[in-house]
Amino acid sequence: MLRVHSCLPDWPECSLLSAEECSQINGPHSLLLSRILRLAANSLFQVGKVEKSLNILQISCTVLKGVVHHDYDDFRLEIASTNVEIGRNQEKLGEYREADLSLKRGLEVQVSVLGWKSPIVANTLDLTAVVARRQGRYSEAEAIYNKSLHARLMSPETRHNDVVIAASFDGLGSTFREQGRHHEAFSLAWSALEVRINVLGKQHPDTISSIEHVGTVLFALGNYHEALAKFDEALFLLGSLYGKRHFRVAHLLIHRGNAFLRMQQPDKALDSLRLSQTYLTECFGEEHVETARVNNSIACMLQRQGFTDESLRIFEHVLIVRSQRLGNRHKEVADTYYNMARLV
Repeated sequence: MLRVHSCLPDWPECSLLSAEECSQINGPHSLLLSRILRLAANSLFQVGKVEKSLNILQISCTVLKGVVHHDYDDFRLEIASTNVEIGRNQEKLGEYREADLSLKRGLEVQVSVLGWKSPIVANTLDLTAVVARRQGRYSEAEAIYNKSLHARLMSPETRHNDVVIAASFDGLGSTFREQGRHHEAFSLAWSALEVRINVLGKQHPDTISSIEHVGTVLFALGNYHEALAKFDEALFLLGSLYGKRHFRVAHLLIHRGNAFLRMQQPDKALDSLRLSQTYLTECFGEEHVETARVNNSIACMLQRQGFTDESLRIFEHVLIVRSQRLGNRHKEVADTYYNMARLV
């Protein structure tokens, strides 16, 4: 039995209800409780407690089961929004197939109630594109990002909002980078960064994401010193915002480690990668795709240093995780096979 009060110790009496008891609440009270739970879940997500956040979102869905038969748009959109947030959390946990289903359920309702030009629909499309990217479906992701951009340009609410348009540019840029279209990616990433700095300021989480993104494109272009400067800048800002033991900090440490590796500084590379490994294991466990990603970088470094047996052992574990999570046809699975073949 999941207990809401385990995550909301200082909240009112309704937070002491179990998931089963929550499901018995009907009408407007269920909608209010669902929104309280979603607020708590999103607060936990922001500080990196993704799995606990997912548990609360699932309770929120249970709360709304008693009103599913009502044809009120508010209830339908509440369920859709909760499904979208569940999909967001599942993506962070590496549960890509489950995330796909959750996001599609939410998107279908949002489109039927709000239409394709809604900014809310555009945000859900962005999340759907991220899941497609994670699974290596780059052409599909590009098409979804373009649909999201079109929705934002067609909406009177967002067509003149540069920050919102920058979100589409950032997503498209990430897809281009992963397709090897680095110069196109840099143009979009830099445009998004300039807008976010001017409007949101450097301390905003979206601006920090853009700084990181520009760094990853510079790395892909072979500008390792410039990339490292961006990673260090983002790392400082992110640490000030969330603290050091956050999954986004761990991602930056991977980028930083890979930059040091290309700059022939293996000791600094290993320090960053080991620290990232610690944080990701704490956040997600050893069987997560992101943990496998940092382990893959560590194995590559050990391979270069001549530690063949240890490198092979790590690659074998990475291969198992990636095959299970991503499927055997994913690019990262192929990369792992290639790395292992070089050891033979």
